[in-house]
Amino acid sequence: MLIIDDDARAAELLMTYLAAAGYQVRVAPGGEEGLTAARAWVPDAILLDVVMPGLDGWDVIRELKHEDSLRGIPVFFATIIDDRKAGMSLGATDFFVKPVDHDLLLAQLARHVVPAGNEAASVLVVDRDDQTRQVVEQHLRDGGIDVVTCDDGPEGLRLSRDRRFDLIICDLQMADVDGFALLAGLEGDPATRGSRCWR
Repeated sequence: MLIIDDDARAAELLMTYLAAAGYQVRVAPGGEEGLTAARAWVPDAILLDVVMPGLDGWDVIRELKHEDSLRGIPVFFATIIDDRKAGMSLGATDFFVKPVDHDLLLAQLARHVVPAGNEAASVLVVDRDDQTRQVVEQHLRDGGIDVVTCDDGPEGLRLSRDRRFDLIICDLQMADVDGFALLAGLEGDPATRGSRCWR
């Protein structure tokens, strides 16, 4: 995952969330540096800010879509500029206004980055909030992801032991077994240790 953003604090926050979800992340502090990194690394996806000195986000996505080796990379805008129509018209995969809804971002990334192989990628969503759980589930299913959901930690642990998931999205604030205890339980069990989790 390549983040192109001149706001160091915003980039660091996105990097923290993505790294915690198991993604390998690099950050470029501007448009020129971002294009150089994209050409050298060819990431699976790019998170792109609009407002940057020099080459702004609009310029960067035009360059990306102009080059044969880069035009297929999914580009997600993450910016304070609320102009989804412009971003999508330039070929963006999705458009997020800061502060970014990390559940929705992860759901969209999973549609494009989690390897599916011959079978649909599988995601477990553990969240006590019915609306959040349903929104994330719908976004994932729309992208062809196989989704299993539950609303509490003990059930999440049981499901994760019964089946190997490509990704687990869990709420940190739950009764009984909260997200932290769920993560500890996953790491403490050899069958689930190393599971890719998003909190």
